[in-house]
Amino acid sequence: MSHDPDPKQDAEQIRSAAAVFRAAILRCPRSDLPTLKNFPHGSCGDAAMLLGQYFLDLALGLWEYAGGVRETDLQSHAWLERTGLIVDITADQFEPVDQPVIVTRDRSWHAQFVYPEPRHAVRISDYDPGTQTRLRPIYDRIEAALKSS
Repeated sequence: MSHDPDPKQDAEQIRSAAAVFRAAILRCPRSDLPTLKNFPHGSCGDAAMLLGQYFLDLALGLWEYAGGVRETDLQSHAWLERTGLIVDITADQFEPVDQPVIVTRDRSWHAQFVYPEPRHAVRISDYDPGTQTRLRPIYDRIEAALKSS
C-alpha cells in the first residue's frame, strides 16, 4: 500500500518537488518537449498532468487536474488540486503573476477561471492511448533531466 500524505502537512515538500520539476522542464531542450515548447505559456494542461504523475511517482498522492476558462478574455488555465491545496507551475504566464511555483489554499486568483468540466485524477496510465502517447515521452525526457541534476 502506498503512502498517501496529507498535503496540509507536506506543503513544503510539495512546493520543493514542484520547483524541482519546473526546473527540470526548463533544462530540457524545447525540441524535446513539443507541447511545452513555450513553457510556461500555453503549457498549463500538459504541465499539470505531468506534474501530477511526478507527484504520484514521489508518493505525494493522487492529485486532481483542475482548470477552467476566464470569462473576461476566454483564456484557459489548468493546475493541480488536492484537499484544497492548489499547485500551479504555469501561473506566471499571466500578468501580474510573478511566482514560478504557487502552492496555496488561497483560491482568490484561481477562482477567476470557471470550471467547464469535471475534475479528474492525474495518472498518465489512466488517459486515452493518444494522450499517453503524447505525454509519456515528454515525461521520460523530464525525468532524465531530473536524474542528471
